[in-house]
Amino acid sequence: MLVSTCAHAQEMGTNGPLSAAQVDSSVDELGAKWIRTSDDTEWGFHSTEAAFAADVATAGTSGLWPALATFHSRAMYAHSRGVRVLVPAMAAAAWARGSDRVGGNHWHQAILPSKRWAFAEFARQLCLNGADAIELTNEPNLAGEYAFGPDHPRVSYPDERVDDYVLLLRAVYGRVKADPLTASCQVGIGGTSPVGHEMIVDVAGIHPVTWYQRLFNAKADDRVTPSSAAGFFDFAAVHPYGEFGIPSGPADWSYR
Repeated sequence: MLVSTCAHAQEMGTNGPLSAAQVDSSVDELGAKWIRTSDDTEWGFHSTEAAFAADVATAGTSGLWPALATFHSRAMYAHSRGVRVLVPAMAAAAWARGSDRVGGNHWHQAILPSKRWAFAEFARQLCLNGADAIELTNEPNLAGEYAFGPDHPRVSYPDERVDDYVLLLRAVYGRVKADPLTASCQVGIGGTSPVGHEMIVDVAGIHPVTWYQRLFNAKADDRVTPSSAAGFFDFAAVHPYGEFGIPSGPADWSYR
């Protein structure tokens, strides 16, 4: 699948593994300038908070996490071929998401507010290890991709996952940009699913237009203080897949 990434819509990109073979074919056959990949980057490798703390203590400010060594090596090869790397920062470690909700995708459960700083450090490490851009999760407007677990303070307000997403985005952006070594790494809003389109049915999903509107009219953890994504992202993504192969034809873009 071909995608355009970040602020460089004129630059061809591919979505898939970050292997040398994928990089070579992307460059030689397509002239790609970007690769979007989640290979060897999901945060679940820190099975305990103690393991996370040990990596932070060992790596220090400029060091690299051993668990990201494979990704680092592959990203360096991509750079040697003139390809930049976009990584979706996702997959909450179990200790950072709390108890699992019943049903759904536990892996992509929302981070507990008290652990946002840890996820922000994980995002900074992705940049240190070779990501040129990160997008915060994938299709977060889907309940299956970004939802509250039973321990989250906002579990009784499922639609407020937009607000929670804003707060996580602000934490990630602040951590990445505060470090001179990662300040040039772009931070983006994860591509939204075209939920609400005639072929994309998810009763708990939030329409992408509604999602983006609420990103700029959010509330902080106290559910009162205004918060916003404004000034805390470098690019925004959408997934406009729904217009193909549908009864109303490829001209139907009304779901946007």
